Amino acid sequence: YYLSHIYLEHESQPGRAVNYAQWLVERYPNNPIFTMRLAEALLLAGRSDEAVTYVNRLKTSGHKLTAMPVQVFEGLLHEQQRKDDGAAARFYQAALKMPADAFYTREFHAMAHAGLARIAARANDRSLARTHYKKTLDLAEYKSLIREAKAYLKA
Repeated sequence: YYLSHIYLEHESQPGRAVNYAQWLVERYPNNPIFTMRLAEALLLAGRSDEAVTYVNRLKTSGHKLTAMPVQVFEGLLHEQQRKDDGAAARFYQAALKMPADAFYTREFHAMAHAGLARIAARANDRSLARTHYKKTLDLAEYKSLIREAKAYLKA
């Protein structure tokens, strides 16, 4: 679990994180934390088609801890796979209305703000994009999110 976390947070290598998360999910298929980590790694690795299975598993699990990350995952799926910024924004906003657990789900609020920032940037709303990227920087621990936000704010 921690190796997948290191590859996501510190190394920005979601493809490598998938390997470890997949191993955990295969051995412990009913563990929502491991499933959440795998869905996240797959989405961040650009493997959204594979992630759908695990996002759907989380949606049906009914576990309170995964409710907010599922909203972010749905936002990412709509943003990346379906190219539907309106739906993605609704999912990101719904995620931000939900509480985050400091250890397991805090980063998902940062991801939601980054998603809303990307959507605002595509809509040429630079002010809103900057606002969301600043919030991303306040919350993010993942180096990839920090780099994304800083790169936009410097431009």
